[in-house]
Amino acid sequence: MTLCSYVFFLPHDVKRTGFDQVQKTTESRHSTMQEGDRYHSLGCWKDHSSRAIPTLEGLDSGLGDMHNYKTRSNAVEKCYQAAKSRSFTVFAVQYGGQCFGSADGHNTYCKYGRSTACQADGKGGTWANEVYRISTRTVNIALGKTAVQSSNENVLGKEWNARLAVDGNTDSNHYHGSCTHTTAAGETNPSWWVDLGQPYAIERVLIFNRMDCCQERLNPFNIHIGDSDQVSTNPRCGGDHRIDVKKPSISVSCQGMKGRYVGVRLPGYNRILSLCEVNVLSVGSNVRTDGCQHGYIRVGWRCIRLVPIQKSFPDAEQACVEEGATLAMPKTKEWDHALRHLVKTSGGNFDQTWIGMRVIGTGIRFDMYELKSVDGLPLGQYRGWHPGEPASVKYLGSGDSLCVQYWYSGRTADPMWDDADCNAKNPYICQSSPA
Repeated sequence: MTLCSYVFFLPHDVKRTGFDQVQKTTESRHSTMQEGDRYHSLGCWKDHSSRAIPTLEGLDSGLGDMHNYKTRSNAVEKCYQAAKSRSFTVFAVQYGGQCFGSADGHNTYCKYGRSTACQADGKGGTWANEVYRISTRTVNIALGKTAVQSSNENVLGKEWNARLAVDGNTDSNHYHGSCTHTTAAGETNPSWWVDLGQPYAIERVLIFNRMDCCQERLNPFNIHIGDSDQVSTNPRCGGDHRIDVKKPSISVSCQGMKGRYVGVRLPGYNRILSLCEVNVLSVGSNVRTDGCQHGYIRVGWRCIRLVPIQKSFPDAEQACVEEGATLAMPKTKEWDHALRHLVKTSGGNFDQTWIGMRVIGTGIRFDMYELKSVDGLPLGQYRGWHPGEPASVKYLGSGDSLCVQYWYSGRTADPMWDDADCNAKNPYICQSSPA
């Protein structure tokens, strides 16, 4: 069997180096509207009367007339939808619009070798397939976005506002402070919604319910998706949904519904809405025009995310890695000051925040230590220690380690480096490179 799956799953203008980095070449190529989003071109590949990938013509009503594929509008998009509905990972377009796809297409598309006969419109050519891979990675595009709800409950000065459902914290205990709550007096059709900043194709919405009590309050609920900030005027994703009150979350498929605003609404009188987290998941929409993943912001030539969830240093380090990032490493004065300013002006509780460095005892004597970054590369000469720090290195034996945090003591203008127990739980900063 021909095996070509994932061998060429890069656009034709990139190549991998020995360090497995993607670098641009000067080779010219066309691009399609959806590249970098829901599907990506794998290049142009030869076809034969014994097809590399079977045709989908005549098998999917969404494609339209199988005899007029050359004049088919949005041919690539329609072929994508036909293949995606069958859970295929690869599809191909040929002859200006003819659609091909199969469950095994990812293994067979390269059967006859590369071709140069594809046209620049992304719809293939004569006996030439423009092959596309369907993205399967879903990204939470609601994280950190602006959220609003119809009312806020306020108890002893604590406001259980809408942004608590997009703070990245899925803790289901309301009294731990990360769940929303509309007025306890109850209201008609209480609603919550998030502004994604621009329209997206929404694959599904994942809702985390309150579990310390009152789980049944969420039932029934509606999800609305559209371009109006008046939640109830947008189309509904499905009908009345109900969560199993014994489970902390429910995932609702919305099958690519498009909209800028995603809302949760409780229909009826005297209802109370409490949401511990809402994930809005879109396939492949993880990179913005500034090159950063959603949830990250561009700072200089890096992408940064301040994460308010408290974790130990090892757990924070792993969480960043799982996002394709590392803990932030302020190795230069300029980068350190940029991060310090970001932490100081964030408005969140970042008085003690993990950054990507460890202090390791050398064993020569108790106050001797080595400073290492999590990427293993040299740090250089710059140090950003808080006055009087590192104070705990005097207790380090050979091979023992402490971890470095930003510490805002109030005695300095900005938070500065401090050594701390690696098992302490702090917020943290992830750092990645733009795409």
